[in-house]
Amino acid sequence: MIAYKKSLSIVFFLFSVSMLQAQDIVTMLLSKGDKSYNDLQYSNALAYYRQAYVRASKSTTLSSKKEDAASKVADCYWLTRNYDSAYAWYARLSSSTDAIQYRKAELSAILGKYAEAASLLKSVAGFSDRAKGFQATAGMMKDSADWSVSYLDGINTEYFREFSPVLVDSAIIWTTNQPKQYSKNGVMSWDNMGYNRMFQVSNAESLSAVALPAARKVYDPAKLDAKQPEVLAIHHALSDFDLLSRVKIPNDLLSKMKSIDAIATPVVLAEKFSYNIAHATYNSASGKLYFSANRQEKLKNKIRTVSVVSANRNGAKLSDAKFLFPDGKDYSVMHPAVHANGTTLVFSSNMAGGKGGYDLYIAEKTSDSTWSNPEALNGVNSKGNELFPSFSPNGSLYFSTDGHPGLGGLDIYMASLKGSNASNVEHLSAPVNSSYDDFGFTVAADLKTGYFTSDRLGSDDIYKFGYDKKVVKVSGTVISEEINAGKANVKVTLYEKNDDGSFVPVDEVVTDAKGKYTVSGRPNREYRITATDPSGEPTVNFNTNNNFTSKSPVDLFLKDKKPVVVPPPPPPVPAPAPEVFKYIIYFDFDQHVITPESALVLKEVQAKMNENAGYKCSLYGHTDVEGGEGYNTKLSSLRSKTARSFLKKLGIDPKRVTIEFFGETRPVIQTRSIKEAKKNRRVEIEVTQ
Repeated sequence: MIAYKKSLSIVFFLFSVSMLQAQDIVTMLLSKGDKSYNDLQYSNALAYYRQAYVRASKSTTLSSKKEDAASKVADCYWLTRNYDSAYAWYARLSSSTDAIQYRKAELSAILGKYAEAASLLKSVAGFSDRAKGFQATAGMMKDSADWSVSYLDGINTEYFREFSPVLVDSAIIWTTNQPKQYSKNGVMSWDNMGYNRMFQVSNAESLSAVALPAARKVYDPAKLDAKQPEVLAIHHALSDFDLLSRVKIPNDLLSKMKSIDAIATPVVLAEKFSYNIAHATYNSASGKLYFSANRQEKLKNKIRTVSVVSANRNGAKLSDAKFLFPDGKDYSVMHPAVHANGTTLVFSSNMAGGKGGYDLYIAEKTSDSTWSNPEALNGVNSKGNELFPSFSPNGSLYFSTDGHPGLGGLDIYMASLKGSNASNVEHLSAPVNSSYDDFGFTVAADLKTGYFTSDRLGSDDIYKFGYDKKVVKVSGTVISEEINAGKANVKVTLYEKNDDGSFVPVDEVVTDAKGKYTVSGRPNREYRITATDPSGEPTVNFNTNNNFTSKSPVDLFLKDKKPVVVPPPPPPVPAPAPEVFKYIIYFDFDQHVITPESALVLKEVQAKMNENAGYKCSLYGHTDVEGGEGYNTKLSSLRSKTARSFLKKLGIDPKRVTIEFFGETRPVIQTRSIKEAKKNRRVEIEVTQ
């Protein structure tokens, strides 16, 4: 969150070094890269370091400088969260410090290589628990049945960061680095994106939440030495502000930005604030919004740190903005979280004396409306980073960390807070947590829904979650073979298997008059159930994998003090799904005439239908987005009917053919190009048993 003025010096510099000796050139490139790096201009630094690496690679006498350049390239990729490239560049290094070892481990975990991550991290001091966690990630996913996660389609973009949502009554406020204008003014050197600012939608529930998009692409090592796009090529990512004063924004991005502008309102401060504002928290009792902001003083050769600001809120307008902690200009105080009581503030800071990079601190509001000296929050801080705290309406504290055991990157945790002590620290299960960065967690008043941030799809996006704790009811009968009937008053105990292989009791009941019992378990666990009685102690093992509601009867038999165990019956084998044969035909713009190419496809459909008299055919008509909705609905109907008529001419009984039509509502490609939109002017065909 630190901004610096952009420069074209990299371009002119690269032209001036052609006549120098190789070693001098590499040294100067590294020096220029270090200057950009120290100014947090990682995009520029990458260009210098990559040039240095290429030149050093051509000389056998520059191996140490080659290693130095590779290390710094990897570091820049890490800091700009280009994980795939960072992983590949760290792999090139022949030596390793604790910092590099930690980053290699984190990148391995992010890419799902948990055994490798554990092996790399176990030798790094202060991270033994996290290394062990990488060996026990299955346990961090066993509560996944309780959570549902969807993608907030209305405000997320593929190109910009949307993060740190906060619910304010019915409204939602979030942070984005979507730029205000498409020039190099107001752009951060860190990643060449716009300054962070906040937006608001007055009704969070009006935003569309959809199923999760496809997973991010895996890095291709074959492209490692291809021309890199970070500085010059990716116009659509706005990453070339260092070298161009203006960029061309593609139509799909412009359309998305306009759709966000139509539903969202910028959060505006009455006072002039430059640089970044981000990560808000709201206290309804005081009506104040608290957020992170860059300090505003003029600086020279110093890092512009971050502090916490409070402001009065009136809708999307803020006024009377004040920095809470005027001291500490050599460190940052950020990511505020205010308890519902209005008097407890938790934030993240890299002030001296902490355990790691950033730790959580707590301060209390005093009677004169100032804040007490911050204290480190006991029970949560680690050698890693603790960031993005938030409070739920019932006072639970949520935060993200890369220092505790997790799935990789930042993971979200929940804790109870009493004074300056946090307890009952609990890792949230997948799918909320992933192997990437997950943070910015906010909970609604119902305590069962809310929002969070993740970069699991390649950049920070906001997701909606729902929580519903699932219970598996397990019932059965304890049967005495002596009387050939259920036996009353027998103690039945349910044991759950721990990660270390031991079993601990989690539920206990006594059988009723007919020997029946019911105990409560949880999905995705291994269990042991035991009946304790003088005539025997039978035991049955079973699991509840992928079973969220009930379990087959588990009966236990007692016979002469020797247990006879009857396992539950195997689940029925599901019938195989019917085979589906799919075809597709396309139409010219604004037409429903069968083209010669489509006629050939329909003849294939005829041949398939003639193979089996039991085959049925379904036709689904579609159009592109040109024209009105009613017109397109009718056009899609005509296309389906034309295809059915053609099949009738080929001898296919129309009774075997059904049609549906959807107009423009189901495009396969989002475009207004008439040529590209041919993929949307189609009839999809399915032949089934």
